[in-house]
Amino acid sequence: MSPKTIACDFDGTLCTIAFPEIGIIEEKHQRVINYIRKNKELGGVNVLWTCREDLPERAYLTEAVNWCKEQNIPIDYVNEYCQEEFLSYKHLLRKVSADEYIDDKGINVNDIQDINNISQTQTNKKPAIITFSGSARCGKGAASKISKEILAANNKRVLEINFADYVKFITALYQDQPIDKSPEDLAKGIFNRTDETRTKWQIIGTEKVRDRFPDFWVDSVINIAKIFNDDYDYILISDLRFPNEYTRCIEERYNIVTVHVERQGFDNDLSEKQKAHRSETSLDDFNFDIYLSAKNIEELENEVKLKIVQRLLNIKG
Repeated sequence: MSPKTIACDFDGTLCTIAFPEIGIIEEKHQRVINYIRKNKELGGVNVLWTCREDLPERAYLTEAVNWCKEQNIPIDYVNEYCQEEFLSYKHLLRKVSADEYIDDKGINVNDIQDINNISQTQTNKKPAIITFSGSARCGKGAASKISKEILAANNKRVLEINFADYVKFITALYQDQPIDKSPEDLAKGIFNRTDETRTKWQIIGTEKVRDRFPDFWVDSVINIAKIFNDDYDYILISDLRFPNEYTRCIEERYNIVTVHVERQGFDNDLSEKQKAHRSETSLDDFNFDIYLSAKNIEELENEVKLKIVQRLLNIKG
């Protein structure tokens, strides 16, 4: 994510719509808040762009601005140009100039289908992305598979895909593994999984590729997701390891729910060097949407049902 000038709506975007009152922050609003906070951290500019205004009977706009301050939402300008943009124009424009516009009622021009009958125009509905994170062998893959089974049982179309699928496949080729195995087996790491192999996953995935092309792995998955947007309700990714993998999904306008998995009392037998690798530590300070903690598969299944599936489907246990 690079710093930008972002124009952000208020009602329905930073909170639920409750005008003239101010709504509450739900999960999707928190993702927007996190996004513009990150933009500010990177040196970007945030503009609050809202229809609210102060009237004699009530200061609707001031209430919104004060609320943003209370929620530690960094706002630089309110319904006006940032200084740099203002100086670049010779006359005033009605529209606030920005690199991105965030609005709950907004539609991306790329999402509108090219059809002749305007009455049939509709947008492509994107699947929600559910990501799973945690230390190696903590149960991320198991949590993803349990989620898929329950969602599928509720007539939801689910695709499981991982950033590491491509890493493992390329590592297999790099290690000169016999290619009589199917690409699916190679992608899943069905070859001799040695301590050396995991180290090569880390080196190829991070030092060889990410350090040169930071979005290479996440964009590979996003491109697959775009191809199958209309075919799935949910995409499950069981190996979110870096912040940019999250922000790229947000930038592509996907709704994303992040899940952290902890396997209680378990040591994954990684070496200290492997445990300290960036692929294991980059999300240590990340604020996840859902936290799962379990000692065994039965507890993990209950955690998934209570904290993930009920949240997505409102299923009663």
